[in-house]
Amino acid sequence: MIVSLFRRCASVLFFVCLAPAASAQNSLAQFSGLYWGVSLGWGDATYSGGVDGGSVSGSDLDVNGPTFGLLGGVAWERGRGLWGFEWDITGTDWFDTVSNPGDATELSADVEWIATIRGRYGRSVSPNWMIYGTAGLAYADVSWTAITGDSRRKIGIDTPGLVFGVGAEHVLGNGWNGRVEGQYYRFSNSTDTSNLVSGSAPGDFAKVDDSWTIRLVFLRDF
Repeated sequence: MIVSLFRRCASVLFFVCLAPAASAQNSLAQFSGLYWGVSLGWGDATYSGGVDGGSVSGSDLDVNGPTFGLLGGVAWERGRGLWGFEWDITGTDWFDTVSNPGDATELSADVEWIATIRGRYGRSVSPNWMIYGTAGLAYADVSWTAITGDSRRKIGIDTPGLVFGVGAEHVLGNGWNGRVEGQYYRFSNSTDTSNLVSGSAPGDFAKVDDSWTIRLVFLRDF
C-alpha cells in the first residue's frame, strides 16, 4: 500500500514537472541557496526473518513511532527547475517485542536512527509553493535481540539501502520555509542468525525489508 502511494505521488510529480511554469524563475529563487532544518513526524519499519525456524517471526513485529531529525542542503535554479543535494539524520527509537510462550522464545527489534544523502528536483506550482521529488542512499541503525530459554544475544544489522520521496514546500517568510514530506526506504541486506542463540535453527535470519516516514520540516536559510 505504501509503495503504491509513493508511486502515485511520483507520477503526479512527473506530469506537473513537465507542465510549463511562467513564473518559475521568480518563485524558485525563494527555495534556492544553503539551508538547515528540523523535522517531526511518524514512521514504520517492516522486518522479516525469525528465531527457532519461525517459532517467532520478524513479520509480527510492529516497529513504529514518532521521528525527529536534523537536515541540511543546498539548492540552485537551473532552467525551469530547482536542483539540489540534501542530507538528513532522523532519530526513531522504534521498538517492539514478540514472543512464543509455548517454547520461551522472544524476539525484539529496535530502529535507532535513519540517515540519507539524496538528490532533489522541484518545480514551482505557485509563487510560494514548490513540489519536488528526491532519491538517494540510506542507512539505518538497527538491532535484533533473540532470547530462547536462558540464552540471550543482541546484534546490530548492517542496513544500507535506497530512499525515495516526494514533498511540497511553502515559503513561510523571514527566511523560513515549511515542508510536508514522505520518504520510503528499501533495504536489501540480511544477517544470518542461525547460530545466534542456543535455540536458533538453520535458516534463521534477521532483515529489515523497508520503512517509511511522513514528516513536517521547518527550514531556515543560512
